[in-house]
Amino acid sequence: VIGTQNVIDFCKDANAVLLADIDMTGVAWTPICQTVSFHETVATDTGYSGTFDGNGHTISNLSVTGISGGTYSYGLFGTVSGTVKDLGMVNYTYTMGSAPDARAGSIAGQVLSGGTITNCYSVGHTVTATDKIAGGIAGCNYGGTISNCYALNGSVSGHDTRWGGVVGDCKKDSTAPDLAQTYGTVSNCYTDN
Repeated sequence: VIGTQNVIDFCKDANAVLLADIDMTGVAWTPICQTVSFHETVATDTGYSGTFDGNGHTISNLSVTGISGGTYSYGLFGTVSGTVKDLGMVNYTYTMGSAPDARAGSIAGQVLSGGTITNCYSVGHTVTATDKIAGGIAGCNYGGTISNCYALNGSVSGHDTRWGGVVGDCKKDSTAPDLAQTYGTVSNCYTDN
């Protein structure tokens, strides 16, 4: 996917196929379809709803830093309600920066209902989301599916009970009366973290 952030956000349902490995060393990155995180209020932006086919290729050395002003989702993709498949992430780095809160992972910050990450991996990642939600593949999975993925040789740190080697949180718990608890599914995945 090539274009400015405005073009990418306009084409949230675009389908794309990665045709080569990409080295992102030194590239300033804003996650594709970065959205406000889903928690205590009903958010309407469900992020990327197309299909991104990594085609067995890798994206390496991608670095993302949190921004001030809100609770956002961070990764190659911010929020996914579509499909990301057959993609490898190598040496991904996320740091909090000035972000007051975050959902962070190498492939997606958030996976929402209808979202799928399958046949993907992350190796050598560092996801540092101090006291926030973090995972090697996805920060949180609220109603989506993560399957046949692995995260190896990485480091993940986050909230005491909401971080994990593959995904940090699979239950959107809310006290707001208009939001139900939403659970995500993780199957046939593994990590050494």
